[in-house]
Amino acid sequence: MTMHTDPDEEHRRRRRAVIRTYHPDRGGDQAEFISMLQRLNTEALPSTANPEMRFVRRRRWWQRWERFHPSRRRAPRPKRVV
Repeated sequence: MTMHTDPDEEHRRRRRAVIRTYHPDRGGDQAEFISMLQRLNTEALPSTANPEMRFVRRRRWWQRWERFHPSRRRAPRPKRVV
């Protein structure tokens, strides 16, 4: 049975494997290490490269105030019975 992995998680795993293999402190070549990291960074996922942008219209101050203070709303006055 294979597990479904998130593309971000897969990218993270590949990056960590490259770091473990090519890091200069572990005996790897510094120039090769830098080039591998740059190559991984250019393979950025399209979802993180161009995130969706939304614009949300903010309510006016009195609309926000009425929303949190419902008891202050003016209710219609009941008709007087004579």
